[in-house]
Amino acid sequence: MANSFSLLRLPNDERLQVLRCMDRMSLLLLSLLSRNTKDLVRSLQLKPSRFYIDFYYSRIGFWMSRPDLYLDFYKEPERKMRMLKKPKKVWISVVKGTIFHDKPIEMELQNPLELKDWLNHIHYIFNSRQVSLINLSEGAERFDLKAIKEKLGNVETLHFNSSMIGFPRTQAGAILENILPVVKQLDLTCNPFRRGELCLQKALIQNTESLQLGFYNGFKRFTLNDLLISNAHNVKLGAHRDFKWINKFLKLWIKGANPRLQTLVISHGARLIPSEIFKGVKVSEEDYDGFPAMDIKRLFLSLTSRKTKDLVKSIKIKPTYFHVTVGEHINLQLYSAELHFYKEPQDNMRTLAKPTKLRVTAWEIIADRHQFNTMELPNSLEIRDWYQHILCILNLRQAKQIGFYQGWERFDLESIKKCIGKIHTLVYRFVTRHSNSKDILNTFIPDIERVELEWNPYPEGDTGFQKMMIQNFDSLDFGLLHLFEKLNLEDLLISNARYVKLRSIQKFEGTNQFLKLWIKGGNPRLRKFSIGPIFNPQTQLNPEEVLKGIKIAKEHLVGEEIVFEGKTYGISSGSRAVDIKRYDGTRATVLFRVRLFFDFLVWT
Repeated sequence: MANSFSLLRLPNDERLQVLRCMDRMSLLLLSLLSRNTKDLVRSLQLKPSRFYIDFYYSRIGFWMSRPDLYLDFYKEPERKMRMLKKPKKVWISVVKGTIFHDKPIEMELQNPLELKDWLNHIHYIFNSRQVSLINLSEGAERFDLKAIKEKLGNVETLHFNSSMIGFPRTQAGAILENILPVVKQLDLTCNPFRRGELCLQKALIQNTESLQLGFYNGFKRFTLNDLLISNAHNVKLGAHRDFKWINKFLKLWIKGANPRLQTLVISHGARLIPSEIFKGVKVSEEDYDGFPAMDIKRLFLSLTSRKTKDLVKSIKIKPTYFHVTVGEHINLQLYSAELHFYKEPQDNMRTLAKPTKLRVTAWEIIADRHQFNTMELPNSLEIRDWYQHILCILNLRQAKQIGFYQGWERFDLESIKKCIGKIHTLVYRFVTRHSNSKDILNTFIPDIERVELEWNPYPEGDTGFQKMMIQNFDSLDFGLLHLFEKLNLEDLLISNARYVKLRSIQKFEGTNQFLKLWIKGGNPRLRKFSIGPIFNPQTQLNPEEVLKGIKIAKEHLVGEEIVFEGKTYGISSGSRAVDIKRYDGTRATVLFRVRLFFDFLVWT
């Protein structure tokens, strides 16, 4: 009798291919037909990125994200719902479309299973071990807590919604007492307990992985003593208040307090003044989140003598930011300071004659605010000497980036190139097109690795753009704040860049042909080609058109995550991802992210 179902009569590979094209609602309904179909859906090895259970407005919802599949119980009140008795009906809905145009499809059915059986069934077919999160909102008190624990078992995160401020406080304590021992993370958007109650402290001493307290709305009545008794590995605190006890906490931690703590994060409006936090605390090393600890005092100290220059160099500052900008004047930009030359016009400035004056802008944090200070000084060095001096004390070979802006024409390009030599990135950024700005590219192209163009500087028919495309760049970024014109298939095919990114006002024609030519050996150096965001529906790429006539090696499932060079790409509802192969076996992933982004990823 089961074989009368045509899907089950297909060969295994074809059957799985059909299933991979089905949405989560269809797969869920299919899995309920028989043991065979249940095992068949399980064989797809689907996994929801998150599996939530919501208790809200006297209803219970099972939610699997990416894509969104929702099961709603007790939408209509029932007599024995408090004890989570078998619901009479279930409402199943799935979201189809893009994140901007959600189109939920809902189906109402007579319910065939107990809640616990539903839970076990979902765990089985979607290969999940436990619920990711239980969300308790207003109305959750209508359900029996012991029944919740018995039916749901272990859960990763317990979340109290902000509406729980109105939740009966006696119930709030009972929830933690009944459910907390089996959760790894506790997330309270507010403090639901009365002053003097020990419920919060009982929660804090649990060996949880993570505590998140009022991270978005602030958390009242959380003290140093509360933090000291916490046994969590990670603690996040919402602010909107002063944390004057942080200094004392650091001193107690040094003496051995909170041995399990790995991270403490305080955010959203906290007034944290570094000088007060570290008062009396021995600091072994200053690190500004990876930014250089180069301030203007150290820069000036390095100019005093050869010994002070070597002294500052010996600190081995780790810079992440040293840029050159050329516009109406020339700037050397550090993370915490900026040197301005030719703020006032002078003779021979076009050829970078020694500036008569130097204007310095520096910033520092005072009372948790950025304070900018500007000073103007007589200048004693050539720009090239300044540039080489900064490279020396920062232990650099070259600046990271040179940017050209409005007004650059007052300076000679060859003089600039002679001054700074090779550089990694060239940024070309103007409010409007400049017909002579292609001279910038012609001057610097041989010695740069990355180009960012806001506009296409070459007029129609000029071959300069093609000459640029054949260079062995590491990266080409077209569009930036504006939207690029005149990049076509022929331009892309002659590109030797490893990474190409395009933000265009026009539809990129020829994507299908590009993929077919890549399969035959085109663009051998290319690692990634991206288009987007594409907000105009008229210029969005249609997956069926792009993939027409192309052999697909693998169809990725909705809900999967693809990690490419450290970046994660989620395949949500409305997205599609497939693998294709080049003639030599090289694999590439073609990814359409809700039609707003197109990514072509080559695996090596």
